[in-house]
Amino acid sequence: MKRAVLLTMLVLSPVLAGPPAHSTVRTVPEAASDGAADRDTPSQGQPSGHEQPASPKHSAAPGQTRVPSDSSTAPHPTSAVDAAAVVPAPEALQRLIDGNDRFRHGESTFRRYDSARRQETFAHGQKPFAAVLSCADSRVPVEAIFDQGIGDLFVARVAGNVATEGELASMEYAIEHLQTRLIVVLGHTRCGAVTAAAEGADPGGHVGHLLDHILPAVQLVRQQEPDVGAARLIRLATRANVQQSMHQMLVQSPRIASAVKSGRVRIIGGVYDLQTGGIDWLGEHPRQSELLSGASSASDAQQSGQHSTSSHHPKGAREHSPASAVAKPAPHGSSHASPASQPAGQSLGKHAPRQENWVALGTLLTISAVASFGTIHLFYGRA
Repeated sequence: MKRAVLLTMLVLSPVLAGPPAHSTVRTVPEAASDGAADRDTPSQGQPSGHEQPASPKHSAAPGQTRVPSDSSTAPHPTSAVDAAAVVPAPEALQRLIDGNDRFRHGESTFRRYDSARRQETFAHGQKPFAAVLSCADSRVPVEAIFDQGIGDLFVARVAGNVATEGELASMEYAIEHLQTRLIVVLGHTRCGAVTAAAEGADPGGHVGHLLDHILPAVQLVRQQEPDVGAARLIRLATRANVQQSMHQMLVQSPRIASAVKSGRVRIIGGVYDLQTGGIDWLGEHPRQSELLSGASSASDAQQSGQHSTSSHHPKGAREHSPASAVAKPAPHGSSHASPASQPAGQSLGKHAPRQENWVALGTLLTISAVASFGTIHLFYGRA
């Protein structure tokens, strides 16, 4: 009798204990994600079972980035470091103003161009405090005219400082992934592209296509001053072309418009003087508030329209509020949610069949054990 009871307990002990704990903790992608997080960010709380606590000599103080022994595998700065390194727009603009003043008066420091700066930006990545969209003219070396060094400015250069798809993408990258808070659209005097557009040149090819983006600025000046002279036309069109690129950012890029509307980012225009080296700062777009209001409505309508045309559901099957229509940017250029960011139901739902199998197996083993116990009891009782 005692043997039968002991045998029954041995059979049921693994069933009563339930499935192994590690089978419902996390999926393989989640484990990989956690490992990446452990490599990129300082450890918070207790280390996992397969990891060893970091040695004190390798731990980083708050607000600092650990320097790996092999610089070729240097991780990107952590979000905490990025947050500490973010320069507010007013301070970033003042840095540019001060740097240009030094350049204009022949007092440039030419700092942060040495080997130490190269190694620093190689190991820890770039953290530019401002993004600049400027003309590709060789007489407008952006870092030099602002007296800034390696990794200080994120610069996109194109003839005529126009804001087409590539330039808008570059500015979006700067504010979303590099956390820059200031965008400067920089034109310059005697711009060849603006001059060609003002004179009605037809160079053809891709240059002609580029001039098409500048012509609206020229036409605007002519509408405001029908009798404007050639020199004044070019001068005013240069300023209007800068504001036109600012206009494109506010209207054509919902991400930039949203950042500006929230006050997180500022867009400032300026015209660089080739002769004096100074900059005529134009400030924000004169119709910025109006454009942001219109861009917000147009963005909501566009997002809603794109969803309705791509969805297989009939009209009226789904309704989306403006808040749900605009997607939140994913960190570090990723357009897909990481496994760790998925709802708990999506990852844990995969383990439901495994739990049911354990229950079914336990039930069968219990029935078998009870039957065996009854049989043994019957025979031993008769004996």
